[in-house]
Amino acid sequence: MNAPTSKYPELGFYGLPGHTRTPRDVLRQVQDAEALGIENYNVANGGLNGSYVNVKANGITVANVPALIQPGQAKGSVGLALGYGRKEGLQEEMQTGVNAYPLYSNLKSVQIGVTLE
Repeated sequence: MNAPTSKYPELGFYGLPGHTRTPRDVLRQVQDAEALGIENYNVANGGLNGSYVNVKANGITVANVPALIQPGQAKGSVGLALGYGRKEGLQEEMQTGVNAYPLYSNLKSVQIGVTLE
């Protein structure tokens, strides 16, 4: 990916990232994503495709993580859902996520010193 490396002060494992109060808030998330070279777009079947990033924290890298522009996400933070990297017991076409558990350390819901590439 050609996106520049960016450092985020925290990586949150939140169920809901928040909400937007004005349309301007949504535009800020899009502008932040564009600055990183991240894009989302709809495809013919109605699905959402977009960029992939490598997430690094505590010396561990999780590669090819799908990046979605999330309205309501705080500026300078990223959210990463856990539990979508399951492979066992699933047919190959159903194995769609990445295993983000290696980034989850010390039972903390917020990880400091995270970078995206």
